Formats: sequence, C-alpha cells, structure tokens
Amino acid sequence: MDILQAPWSALRAARGRPGAASSERAVSFSPRSPDARMAKGGALLAMGMRREAVAEMRESARIHDGADVRTRIAGILRGLEDHAGELDELDLAIAAGGDNAGLHYRRRCALFLIGKADAKSRARRYREAVAAFERALEINRNPAEASMALEHARGQLGAPGGESGEPDA
Repeated sequence: MDILQAPWSALRAARGRPGAASSERAVSFSPRSPDARMAKGGALLAMGMRREAVAEMRESARIHDGADVRTRIAGILRGLEDHAGELDELDLAIAAGGDNAGLHYRRRCALFLIGKADAKSRARRYREAVAAFERALEINRNPAEASMALEHARGQLGAPGGESGEPDA
C-alpha cells in the first residue's frame, strides 16, 4: 500500500476530530509539502495511530530532512519502545545539524535501554552511552545533574552484565 494512501481511511473516519480533515486536505493539495506531511502525522498521532504517524513524518523527512522532524520521530519511537529505531532517528537528527546536548543525552538513554534489553551487546552499548553522555557534557555543562548521571553511566560499565567480559555483538 502506498504511504500516501495508508492512513487516509482513518483520517476520513476521523473528520469530526480537530485537525484531521484539514491535514487530509493539506496533503491532498500539496502532497510534496513536508509541512503538510508533518501536520498529517500530528493528526495521526493525536488519534493514537503512532506507527502511521511515524510513516507520515518519515515521508516529510524524505522530502525535506531536518533535525526537528527526526527528533519528533525519535520521541514517538521511544513511546513505542522501539529504541533501536529511536537511536537511528537521533543519529539522523544529529547528522542533520541538531548536534546539541539534549540529543546526545537522549541518545545515551536509548543506548542504555538497548543494552539493558540485549545482553550480547550490553557492554558495547554502555560504552557508547557513556561516550554520548560525555559529548552532551562537552556541549552543555550542568555540573550537578550531569556528574550524577555520568557516574551512573560509568558505574553500569562495571556492574554485572556491564563490562564483565560478556561478548559484544
């Protein structure tokens, strides 16, 4: 099914909801508009159709990539507990010019969640998480909170299942 057609039936069924009909109209008038795609993705998200919202927002990014859209997609994927997808989107956001402390901090969180769930790659992911957090600190120092979080991250490297000799994937 074409990405342009996949969520249409849901939008048509939700015409009474604020934003759904106007988003559908905006995309029909300008299917190549990244803003119309984002609006449609936002309407889908508001209706609880998170996977469809991600698909629509990715189409927006395909038309005109940017850190904002990638960051928004990453947030939705985090809610879906798709941390590998979240990490990919955060990396794309950083590559698109969003090299800020918040993105590196979120990247660190995604890496920890991936490592926590996958014993085979845990040590490698935890090392990457520490590096991401150190990058966040280089960009924006918040000494009290940052120090505690970094010490926690480093502590996880020495914790059971951290850098205890388990193989990396």
